[in-house]
Amino acid sequence: MTIMDQTKSKKWFWIILLVLLLALYLGGSYYFSRYTFPNTTVNGMERSFRPLDEVFKSSEYSDELAIEGRDGTKLSVSAKDIQLELTNNGMQAPSQNAFLWPVEAFQHHPYTVEYDVHYDQAKLDRILNNAGLVPNGPAPVDAKIEVSKDGVRIVPEEKGNRVDYEGLKAQILDAFQKGVKDLDIKELYEEPKITADSPTLKEEFDRLDKITRVKVVYDFVDRKFTFGPEEVVQCLKKGEDKQVAIDPDAVMDWVKDMAKKTDTYGTDREFKTTNRGTVTVPPGIYGWQIDTKKTQEKLMTLLKEGGNHELEPEYRHKAINREKNEIGSTYIECDLSQQHLWAYKDGKLLLETDYVSGTTNGVHETPVGVHKIWSREKDRELKGKNLDGSKYVTPVTFWMPINYGGVGLHDAPWRSAFGGSLYRRHGTHGCLNLPPKVAERIFNEFPVGTPVVVYESTTSFSPADSTY
Repeated sequence: MTIMDQTKSKKWFWIILLVLLLALYLGGSYYFSRYTFPNTTVNGMERSFRPLDEVFKSSEYSDELAIEGRDGTKLSVSAKDIQLELTNNGMQAPSQNAFLWPVEAFQHHPYTVEYDVHYDQAKLDRILNNAGLVPNGPAPVDAKIEVSKDGVRIVPEEKGNRVDYEGLKAQILDAFQKGVKDLDIKELYEEPKITADSPTLKEEFDRLDKITRVKVVYDFVDRKFTFGPEEVVQCLKKGEDKQVAIDPDAVMDWVKDMAKKTDTYGTDREFKTTNRGTVTVPPGIYGWQIDTKKTQEKLMTLLKEGGNHELEPEYRHKAINREKNEIGSTYIECDLSQQHLWAYKDGKLLLETDYVSGTTNGVHETPVGVHKIWSREKDRELKGKNLDGSKYVTPVTFWMPINYGGVGLHDAPWRSAFGGSLYRRHGTHGCLNLPPKVAERIFNEFPVGTPVVVYESTTSFSPADSTY
């Protein structure tokens, strides 16, 4: 081929190529004057190469929607089921310059279209309700701490089945508009605010678990009182800070109840006499009395510490024996009616004697009651006043006071006779006069704290003690 022929061939190549490109351009311009550009989306849906006059039509969005809820809840909703119609009353077709298609083909063309939504609300409600998605389903229940006599436990939360019903319907309609095939609605469920894994709940559980595991035992020798988990539970109370804690007042009530059942100080006592059966003896200075305030304070401290403890209560008044029969087997018994004394040691009669008690003149009678030897003193001078106002001073070798009003047991060497009815006219100022040898033996054999039970078996001259 000659050089001229080659030149002509190149010329025709470029003419043909130019014609083809022009034809392609004009063809593309014509095509994109009727169809959408590539990368065209409507409300996020792919709508490339769609007829311009149809791309915004509602028929494009009538589809079936698969909905998945919580705990395996699944349902399907179609546009036909609810008679869904989406009407576009605004822009009817995309606005695009077809002549610029070579450039626009590589650009993004997103469109947002608002539709008028029409559907049968009753039918949608029926579909949702049949699937258990109701407007006011069971509400979730927060996890909580439950306290019972068996201790503390965390009750797990309940998820319930309550959804944001209006939000659910809005998401369904929105999904239809966007052509979404699958809709997960788990985030629409109302969730419990407190779960079993909540750190604050676990912290509260640990605190209460420690409290309810405490066990404090008060030993009364022949019986025990236990403040354990069941008692703790009954004393728990929610405070102003919304936290559950032990109510000090409730603990005090428990301590007071224990005191009521065990205190003997200030109470009448049934006493089995040596030869006159059982008599009721009024209170004296002998007996047990719990200091409820100090006992409650110590108990509260132990409850905070946790653990197991066995101890005695704090006392205001103490006796010798902590059993129910706190008089025990070592005591001194005095019957004013018989003017006779029996002294028992470890259950055995150690000695007995007649004595002389207070004169029955309305002033000097020996008071009855459950008394005790609260001191032992030698070589004392007993001082007081006679009925005429004169003073007396009486020296004694063995002095054992039994109440807080100056009445006691002591030797009376000036007397030559004891017992009988001497006390009626020639009695004492209230004390019990004893033969010297007897007084000495009682002084040596019976320690401080020994109960002294003074009663009248057949007479009624003496008042009840008032010094306790």
